[in-house]
Amino acid sequence: MQIDNAKVAFFDFCETLTDFQTADAFVDYVRGETNNQRAVRLELIRNIFHRTKLVSILSRIFPKASIHKRLKLYQLKGFSELELNSLAKGYYINRIRPHFIKPVIIRLKKLKDEGYIVGLVSGGYDIYLKYFKDEFGLDFVISSRIDFKEGICTGKMNGLDCLDDNKVILLNKIFPQKPFSSIAFSDSKSDIPMLNYADIGVVISRGRHQKWTDNYKFKEIIWD
Repeated sequence: MQIDNAKVAFFDFCETLTDFQTADAFVDYVRGETNNQRAVRLELIRNIFHRTKLVSILSRIFPKASIHKRLKLYQLKGFSELELNSLAKGYYINRIRPHFIKPVIIRLKKLKDEGYIVGLVSGGYDIYLKYFKDEFGLDFVISSRIDFKEGICTGKMNGLDCLDDNKVILLNKIFPQKPFSSIAFSDSKSDIPMLNYADIGVVISRGRHQKWTDNYKFKEIIWD
């Protein structure tokens, strides 16, 4: 990917291009579609941990460990890559597509037409984000990745969870030389590192202005 003198646009995905958090919801979709009893039992155990606030306590102690997300993902251990790929396509078509945030999708298409290199930088999983990439002709996807060994899901992530400061770490791997011009889009305060990394940061807000954007002089798209 040639970036000399390039204009690059980075888009978060969850609650930026689609109106919900997609990673945990994918695990719920797989469990619901397959009625896998191991996954069902693990979800019951996770709910018990949640009610006792154990997960919340551990998450405060280890804020970058993504404990809740990793407990969810572990439910997919043992599924074949082939089956999860098939389920991911159905998840994308039936659950994600109907929840696009239209003003941001329009902005993405406009940037593509203007010659920007456009990609995702998301804590969602690569297994379904690739369908968005293909549909909209994106140039790259940086995301959290589900790990497989010999075609079987290990229930773990492969590499860094693409959240918070990790987004900039992963961006630097793809773009060792900072792009000539860049713009980043996200809904979340946790993505301030990525929004600051870009020349222009744009916050996606649902229904009302988010006051924290003023402190960083970010631009804002408010949708409803």
